[in-house]
Amino acid sequence: MATAIDPDLQAQLDKLTVAVQLIHDFGMSDDPSIPNPEGGVIRTLEGINEAINEAIPNFEDANQAAIEARAARDAAQLAQQKAEDAAASASNSSTSALYAFGNVASAPIVTIPASSKTVVNVTLNAVTTQINIGAVTDPATIARQITIALKQGTGSNKATWDSRIKWANNRKPVLSFLVGYEDFVTLITRDSGNTWTGFFNGGWVG
Repeated sequence: MATAIDPDLQAQLDKLTVAVQLIHDFGMSDDPSIPNPEGGVIRTLEGINEAINEAIPNFEDANQAAIEARAARDAAQLAQQKAEDAAASASNSSTSALYAFGNVASAPIVTIPASSKTVVNVTLNAVTTQINIGAVTDPATIARQITIALKQGTGSNKATWDSRIKWANNRKPVLSFLVGYEDFVTLITRDSGNTWTGFFNGGWVG
């Protein structure tokens, strides 16, 4: 004769059986989730692993995006600093003009390096110094100017000029003649050195 099992005990045994099955299915099932006897579903160990694998690339993408964002921010800050430095430099340099300057060695014939200098010193030691203007190659939109400081080295020395120079008022400069005194001439070309317009700025500076 079989012994009847207490209904409450049977209910507990049934729940325990279901729990053991759930634990087994949680760890062993290939499905990402299993039904929950009390409603809904339970994510299995396989499902949890899938979720982790899906999250890792997203994390890596987010980390890479953060790295790129920081790099873009740093580049923008560097560009801003360079722009501010350039603006400060432009502001400082705008208060005065800067010119390429050089000396031409004394000789009976000298050539002014118009392509590389804007202000040039020439010392007159020969009785007569022929002053030629070096070649320049400029586009049609460029005009070029050069100023020549002529200093009397031995005194009473004269200068003859490049034939391409057309003088203002059709008058060539009359130079000072005492040793150590200077005269200043400015030349301008608007046709890449084919012709030059000459201006006597003044003399007897000493």
